[in-house]
Order: sequence, then structure tokens, then C-alpha cells
Amino acid sequence: MAENKKSPEFLKRLATFTDEVESIFNAKTTLILELKENDYRRVVLELEDVPDPNQKQFKIEISGTDFIFLLDE
Repeated sequence: MAENKKSPEFLKRLATFTDEVESIFNAKTTLILELKENDYRRVVLELEDVPDPNQKQFKIEISGTDFIFLLDE
């Protein structure tokens, strides 16, 4: 699982989003984001612990919500 140490603001914004979704639904949430290459690379750079920065997908977990990032090819 990826972990953020470079930009706490990035994870804070995702956590805020998670909190909003959880205030509406009482359910396990998984968010899948298919990003164009520039946005995908920006997210990879925000996270230090992505196992292989050249991979085409990865997952992080924030407050019980899975965020799956996919490279849109």
C-alpha cells in the first residue's frame, strides 16, 4: 500500500473526500480513478511508497476507503 510523506495536503484532501462519502453512506467504499498520464505521474510523485513507480496501477487506503489509481492508456 502506498504511503504519503512528501505532501500531507494530498492525503488530507483525499481523507476529506472519504469523510464526506462516509457521512452519506454506511458502506465500504472503493474509489477507482483512471487518470491520464500527466495526472497519474503527478499522483505517483506525491506518494513516496509506491512499490514500482513505472507500474500502471496502484492502491492506497485512507480511513478504510480504497483508492485505486489506474493509468489511462
